[in-house]
Amino acid sequence: MLLLLPAAACEHPTPTPADPPRGTLVVQVTGLPAGADADVHVTGPNGFARTLTGSDVLSNLMPGRYLARAGDVRVSGFTWSGMPSSADVGVPTGDTSRLAIGYELATGALAVTVTGLPGGVVGAVRISGPGGLTRVASGSVVFGDLPPGSYTVRVDSVNAGGTAWRSPAAPDVRINASTVPSTLLVPYENVTGRLVLGATGLPAGVRPRARVQGPLQVDRFIVGGEVASLPVGSYQITPLAVSALPDGSGPSWSPASRSVPRVVTTATADTVTVSYASNPSAPNLTIDRVTITQAVQRADNSIPLVAGREALLRAYVRADRAGVRAVPARVRLFEGTTVLGALVLTPPVGSVPLEPLESDLASTYAIRLAGDLVRSSLRLVVDVDPDSTLGETQRSDNVWPAGATPRALNATVVPPFTVRFVPVTIGTATGDISARTQTRFLHTARTLWPLAQVTSDVRTPLVSAAPVLHPTDANGAWTTVLSELRALRLLDGAPPTTHYYGVVPVPYDSGTFGLGLVGSPTAVGWDRADADVVAAHEWGHNFGRLHAPCGDPPNADPQFPSVGGLTGTIGWDARTSTVFGPTTADIMGYCTPAWVSEYSYTRVLAFRQAAALSAPRLVASPGEADGLLVWGRVVRGALVLEPATDLHAPITPPAGAPTHVVDLLDADLQPLISWPIEAEVVDHGPRRDQIFAVVLPFAGDVAQRLAHVRVRDVRTPLVAATRPYRLRQRPPR
Repeated sequence: MLLLLPAAACEHPTPTPADPPRGTLVVQVTGLPAGADADVHVTGPNGFARTLTGSDVLSNLMPGRYLARAGDVRVSGFTWSGMPSSADVGVPTGDTSRLAIGYELATGALAVTVTGLPGGVVGAVRISGPGGLTRVASGSVVFGDLPPGSYTVRVDSVNAGGTAWRSPAAPDVRINASTVPSTLLVPYENVTGRLVLGATGLPAGVRPRARVQGPLQVDRFIVGGEVASLPVGSYQITPLAVSALPDGSGPSWSPASRSVPRVVTTATADTVTVSYASNPSAPNLTIDRVTITQAVQRADNSIPLVAGREALLRAYVRADRAGVRAVPARVRLFEGTTVLGALVLTPPVGSVPLEPLESDLASTYAIRLAGDLVRSSLRLVVDVDPDSTLGETQRSDNVWPAGATPRALNATVVPPFTVRFVPVTIGTATGDISARTQTRFLHTARTLWPLAQVTSDVRTPLVSAAPVLHPTDANGAWTTVLSELRALRLLDGAPPTTHYYGVVPVPYDSGTFGLGLVGSPTAVGWDRADADVVAAHEWGHNFGRLHAPCGDPPNADPQFPSVGGLTGTIGWDARTSTVFGPTTADIMGYCTPAWVSEYSYTRVLAFRQAAALSAPRLVASPGEADGLLVWGRVVRGALVLEPATDLHAPITPPAGAPTHVVDLLDADLQPLISWPIEAEVVDHGPRRDQIFAVVLPFAGDVAQRLAHVRVRDVRTPLVAATRPYRLRQRPPR
């Protein structure tokens, strides 16, 4: 057989010209702060593109023209710009070219310092600069990354607390390209007006006298002819009786009006003229009002009393002349129509005053009402000089209430306050509390908050995994302990209304003293001499209160009504019989001494009563391992997830307004259960840290297949934490 095969062709490649020799470009970047990355974009022939973060050598480049553009770099609130911002250079064949990019600081900063405003009052400073740029400052602040140039400043007056503040015209400022801020001082001052007291009906040489009460807790006495400088705003002027002689003897005169309202403005001095008439020969006493308080009270007694708790009754009795002896006064008690008896009030020290003062207990008639008398069924009548020893011709004003109709006490029942103290061991030290000393932690809370029945015990110590506590909680130790306590409540099976309060050893004298959850019954505090004050503050957070704006605390309550975080009302400490004036700081601020405002007290009262009614009805799942405890915290925006553990406990209901979701995952990271939860807010610190501890259903297929636990933020899905599940991972106890 003859096979004819095609002949194999012999092919030679077509010659191509040799690649031209390549070039090199050396890019040198200077001027940026140490550690900062540049932003230099280099483009060239054949689509070449490279982004450089610093000096670099670009080799093996095609010959041609190359363009470098320097983007702005922002470091620590300032901008550096390339000089020049763009440049091109030719890269010749087989040679090296060089290109220098020098960064220069392109922006500056302005440090605004606002002074003269009390806590809770914000300024109004507007700064306008090049290109229409505007910044607004409500307080001291540093504005960074400002383009250099001249800036105009406008400072508006502000109104708060019934008065106003203003600042003199602020000078324009110039911002230079520098990391050292330019400075702007904005001093505010309270706007004042003038008030003069005049009178008719008084003989020559006898001057009128009045009590003046108004904004910023102003409470002072003025006399005729005096020019009083006062904060602008609305005032209540109470004219007083006067006598011919300095010692109060001789003829006397009483004002025709008991109270005169007046608005003080910045206009010319305002004269208030009071009409006087001579008094009859016999003196006259008047009961202006009666208040019954346990910690704080309004003039109309509208703050409910806590049933079963001791109260202070004060009768504000005034005389129409000086030197009237303090005659007896009594309070008659009724149960329905049944007369229970009468109690004699302690009279004021010395004579009956012309104007009894709320802040001076000794200027009023007073008596303590025993706790068993404080109930809503009790009614009472107060009268002064019941035997008419002074021979008064006008006696209808000697009794309260007017008409002598018995007044019922405004009393309410509050739920018990139950607290479990937990000594916390950190390292080798343990918080100093025992069954014998636990009551000292309760002293302030018992008298200041609306509490009646208080029970407490001391648990065995919690051995914490936290490092040594830091004054600013820079290491997160305080938050760690609080998180452990929150989980411990569930591990212990504590009732939902039982407060857990950790007592920690603190190795410093100034800094963070305590931490608490807002609206949730878990807190921690130190064990020093003022531990009771710290505990009362932290329990205030547990009762839903934010900070009062005194002492520059973080997360201050924007609704707090009194300027500077003051109480604005009269307070009474039953334990020491101390009366606190309206300029006392509220317990929820950072100032001392402190008491409680009606704002904080009434809201805590409402919170406690609502919490008792809405205590969650938690249903325990059946089975040996009916629940899985998932716990952790959010610190500086990062999720910290602790080891989950199975336990017998009530299941946490799904949150109606969730902040996070817990996913129980199988080995393939597929969800077995997704459970919405609401993390609880930590009170202190600008970080707005959160803590969570919840029990999820854990039985059957879920318990068999669980491999991982994940917690994710519903608002920021990228914020999440996942950790493997291992059976019986117990947190520290």
